[in-house]
Amino acid sequence: MAVGIIEKSNNGLFENEIEMNGNYATIVRHLKDDLGIFTTFREAYVTAAVLGFVHKRTETEGTQDKVQAASIFPNELNKRKHDLRLLYRIIMLVQDEPNFTIEDYMNRAFRDDAEEANAERLKQNMATFNSYVCGGFEYLQEKFGQLDKTEDVVDAVYEMVHDFAVDMELLEDGDLPDFVPTFD
Repeated sequence: MAVGIIEKSNNGLFENEIEMNGNYATIVRHLKDDLGIFTTFREAYVTAAVLGFVHKRTETEGTQDKVQAASIFPNELNKRKHDLRLLYRIIMLVQDEPNFTIEDYMNRAFRDDAEEANAERLKQNMATFNSYVCGGFEYLQEKFGQLDKTEDVVDAVYEMVHDFAVDMELLEDGDLPDFVPTFD
């Protein structure tokens, strides 16, 4: 069993089944099934890509837990292919590489996935992208892994969103009112 995230074939950018394995399958199932933070694996995948990149987190601790893989099928990816491709292209453009020229960045972001001759480069680029997804899952595991009460999950989501907004300079710390959820 492969560790991390693999694509089941090489048909093009977000045209393949994406399979999360080992501890990443465990993490994404916990976030989706146990905590209800996400309704689909695809939502978790997209969010983890953003969080992994923003927090400069890549795959570090993949394990070969004997668990069922968590898969995102091509028809599910197709629902958000535009968003996924945009996110992929942004990451490929801003991911710093020593000795890369502007042309190299443009090729990686826009051309490597357009031609069959570049299948190996697309595979490498997707490995980079998926490494950020894994890093995002690890980040989410740190934030939510030990939680089991709805109140604690809501507080952690609020704190994470607030901290993200402050980090992105969308608001200053303390700009949001205190949030007091009510559970009946």
